[in-house]
Amino acid sequence: MLRSAECYGEDFPNWKAEVIVDLRNFLPGRLQSRTLSLALECVLRVEAGTAETSYRHRGAGARNQSLGPERFEVPGARGRLVKGGQLPEYPNEMPWKLHVDCAGFQRNVYEAITESSISERHLSDRRFLRASDFARFFAGLPSVLERSDCASQWRRVPCVSDILPGDFVSYTPSDYVARKTLAGLLRDVRMQLDLAEGGDGPFKHALENDDSDDEGAEKWIKLVENKLEQVGVNSPESLLDKIEAGSLNEDLQAKGKKGFGKATMDEFEEACLACKNGYQNTGHIVMACEVAEKQGKDAWRVQILHSTGSGKHAGVQRGYHKLLSKKGEDGKVEWLHERTQCLANIGRLIL
Repeated sequence: MLRSAECYGEDFPNWKAEVIVDLRNFLPGRLQSRTLSLALECVLRVEAGTAETSYRHRGAGARNQSLGPERFEVPGARGRLVKGGQLPEYPNEMPWKLHVDCAGFQRNVYEAITESSISERHLSDRRFLRASDFARFFAGLPSVLERSDCASQWRRVPCVSDILPGDFVSYTPSDYVARKTLAGLLRDVRMQLDLAEGGDGPFKHALENDDSDDEGAEKWIKLVENKLEQVGVNSPESLLDKIEAGSLNEDLQAKGKKGFGKATMDEFEEACLACKNGYQNTGHIVMACEVAEKQGKDAWRVQILHSTGSGKHAGVQRGYHKLLSKKGEDGKVEWLHERTQCLANIGRLIL
């Protein structure tokens, strides 16, 4: 901004240092401009037929959380967007390969521009960031409206009306997805309990490829299944009925069995609610490509760039999200994704 003023023969604005800090904390930086340009080019290439795309999860099951079949190849993108140069015609280049899920798309776009990893180990209990990790990460950031000198390239955008192109919008309903069988639910619960027990150290990341514990996990699942069957629990629905009635541990003790601890009961309940609500994923993340458009008193619509398993095709595409405002218990305004009613968290790159 200041350099632009100088180019046009203007003097540097005589702003106070506080004003400059406020603008720096609020306005998107060069990184966001470049990530937006790359994400938009990905979508345009898909629409022009010069990019392959599909929606691919990086892992399957509770314990297999490797990068799996993810593939993101955008040759020449960083050199052009960071170092400058003309945009080549799409048909003259080899097709880009965009085989990623929602978080994989945003993460790869960022990493392609910066040549650095956003999947910092302390941000996730996996070796990659999921949409739910982004949501929790954004929720803990200082706001773009705060006058702070925090040494971070990220800020949180608290109000949907302040969304700018390139902002990241993420939300998460749960750490669990719907499972049809009790065994499937218990397998996910065991994974979460293992990760919690591992704490914040490297151990929790080793769990993803820790085949040596698979036998122990399956043994635990079978034992718990047999234990629950003795009190009439043989499905996620019947387990939730017992939990909501508050009778699960009492029924087990009446059979001479030991009840479950609070941590396990909490995980059971969250997993059962995910089944009841039909959650198909643990969250979603998108990139805004326009400012938000107000629709009605408490609703805003945002055009987005994302990778999704639905829409015109599975994979990278553009679409729309509708966000609703709602007052939380503390009186502060919260922003919810309309379809899922999940709290939306918005992140911005200010460097």
